[in-house]
Amino acid sequence: MTAHEPFHYKTLEELRQRIDELGPELPLAEDVSILAQPVAIGHLTAPNALMVHPMEGCDGTPEGQPDELTIRRYERFAAGGSGLLWFEATAVVPEARANPRQLFLVPQNTTAFRDLLEHSLQVAEQAN
Repeated sequence: MTAHEPFHYKTLEELRQRIDELGPELPLAEDVSILAQPVAIGHLTAPNALMVHPMEGCDGTPEGQPDELTIRRYERFAAGGSGLLWFEATAVVPEARANPRQLFLVPQNTTAFRDLLEHSLQVAEQAN
């Protein structure tokens, strides 16, 4: 096996064969209906057990606001049907920014973040 092998399997049987070749005990389930069940998270309930936890997109504006690429990315996540969309790492002080295009939540751009959240919620609702 190479240091990194791309995931290229088209069927569960192809994946099972590769697991058998490698030798680890790794059971696979064909019935994934449990993922469609609601999940309690504190006092809230997610509609299913699927989650999107994106990495930093590095596509904010220099001021730290979500840019059109950020909005497009979250539209796609929201339309995907996951029960929970966890927004990415966002700096709250200048020295915490990992790069100049990282999202940066400050009073001057809270409206842009609120709009991104509201838009994502609308897209998710329309997708269901």
